[in-house]
Amino acid sequence: MSLLDPQTLRYIEVNDAAVRLFEAPDRESMRDASPTERWPVRQPDGRLSIEKARAIIKVALEQGTHRFEWYAQRYDGTERPLDIVITAIPFAGRTLLSLVYRDISDHKRAETKFLQLNASLEKRVAERTAELTRSEEKFRALFEGTSQPVFLHDPYRIVDANPSWLRFHGYASREEVIGINPMELAAPIQPCGERAEALAKKHLAHALAYGSARFEWMVIRRDGTEVPMEVFLAPVQVGDRQLFQNFCNEINREPHMLVVGMDITQRKQAEAELRESEARLRESEERFSKAFLANPVQLSIMRARDKKFIEVNDALVQWMGLDRDKIIGRDSVELGMWVNRDQGIGIPEADTEWLFSPFHRGRNVHDRPGTGLGLVIVKRCVDLHGGTIQVLSKCGEGTVVSVRLPNERDPGSSR
Repeated sequence: MSLLDPQTLRYIEVNDAAVRLFEAPDRESMRDASPTERWPVRQPDGRLSIEKARAIIKVALEQGTHRFEWYAQRYDGTERPLDIVITAIPFAGRTLLSLVYRDISDHKRAETKFLQLNASLEKRVAERTAELTRSEEKFRALFEGTSQPVFLHDPYRIVDANPSWLRFHGYASREEVIGINPMELAAPIQPCGERAEALAKKHLAHALAYGSARFEWMVIRRDGTEVPMEVFLAPVQVGDRQLFQNFCNEINREPHMLVVGMDITQRKQAEAELRESEARLRESEERFSKAFLANPVQLSIMRARDKKFIEVNDALVQWMGLDRDKIIGRDSVELGMWVNRDQGIGIPEADTEWLFSPFHRGRNVHDRPGTGLGLVIVKRCVDLHGGTIQVLSKCGEGTVVSVRLPNERDPGSSR
């Protein structure tokens, strides 16, 4: 997390997590530094980083908060993709920006690997399919020499298979497979849950009606192992063409199916990694939401431009004694004055003069979580409304925080 001045584009403060994320020497080295020093010239979408950053800052200042992806460099020069939530925070007569970072390198790597594999697959299928239509001689050369498993079958049996298909399925020669019904080499139940015979009829009908069909299929190798493949299925009329004259005599001009198979084991692994990464992201968001709502400390999220609540946790709802839907969309003036009284550990007298200083926390908090920004933000909001805030505390007995805001309906009174 860091605080950024949108006017100077320099850090006001950073926490230890930000130091670790950017592998900076220490917090002092990042204070008053500009994040522009750690940006590439352009972001992945081609826009200049500085221009895109100013556009994002403008949105955050207008809307109060904004979420986006960003590439930044660590101190060792390596780039990292980040998921950033930027929030406008009024402070000491100006507006600062709070930036909360999350490293999404693993998610991007899995996504990139999946896209690369898919693009490679699309390219190879397109190239092979184009060459199959150019000439019968090129077709035979490709059929025999391609690294992709290819076989030819009629509605009842396999009539030819290329060397790659034989190697992939574990057969030594064509004689072992010619005449076999293709269903004998398919998993009885396909990944979608349908029986192979019924599903094959659908794919064959689609290929005959529309010229081709493309689908995923689970095949059985000679050794009994099941392997996922992506299949491109296209009907070819071999008729009396010279290249397939020997086949023509045998197959009697029946329509045949050309089947190109692609081993997609790696792609399936990439898809699984991407799903796992997305699941972790959703789990992280759910944990944050649960932690926010269940936190015993009263927490809220307010929109910067009009100070209205956009989310509050259960502790604040219980403390205010109102339904959540009656709090959301209203500001503290509309909800009236509040006095926050607890029976906690209290604030040492020596710390009272620092109550409204950023990131200062009482010396008796020990390992209790917190940022030292709560009262700073509250006081700034109170000052903007022309109100007053008073804190009374005694160690071991608790703290009373009183806020008074002007009543707009009666300028002479306060509540």
